[in-house]
Amino acid sequence: MKEVALSVPGYTNITGPEEINKIPVDIYGGNIIILGIQLFLFAAILIALFMLIWGGIKWMTSGGSKQEVDLAKKTLVFAIIGLVITFLSFALINLIGGFFDVPIGVK
Repeated sequence: MKEVALSVPGYTNITGPEEINKIPVDIYGGNIIILGIQLFLFAAILIALFMLIWGGIKWMTSGGSKQEVDLAKKTLVFAIIGLVITFLSFALINLIGGFFDVPIGVK
């Protein structure tokens, strides 16, 4: 069996896959994706903080009613859970972006 080799005159330095430049995220709307992630995180944090304040107001104005206090506690717990999920998603986005060397998160 014979082997065939193809050579192109003048092209002696052919780069391998590890030397190919990466496409920057700014091409093809990368800035729009980053802006969308930032706006989503900002809105989620604002909504969770608003719900924390709302739960506190509901608790203070409950007048000692057990049912009202329970509703206020649930509002506070769900707001805190929302903040935790928001910050975990922020960390996950940055972790994935750092793993693939793509700046998709907020720095």
